[in-house]
Amino acid sequence: AACGDRAGAAEVERWLAGLEEPYLRGAHTRARAAIAAHLGEPARAVDLLHQASAQGHYRFEDHCDPELEPLWGVPDFEQLWLAAA
Repeated sequence: AACGDRAGAAEVERWLAGLEEPYLRGAHTRARAAIAAHLGEPARAVDLLHQASAQGHYRFEDHCDPELEPLWGVPDFEQLWLAAA
């Protein structure tokens, strides 16, 4: 997604969305959020981060993770990581 390969990103996201492995704890949904962020879909990315959190994903460093750089400065994203801190 970061390289502009929308088709490839969509394929990977579909694969991630279909994962039903145990113990993922939202890692797959967080990866989908990063894809959405790089595709210019910040609202969907933040929604996916909320879902990932509900699934057990918990990382304080999301706010400075380069994979989520397109969300830096997005108010909903800033609120999300401030609430988690």
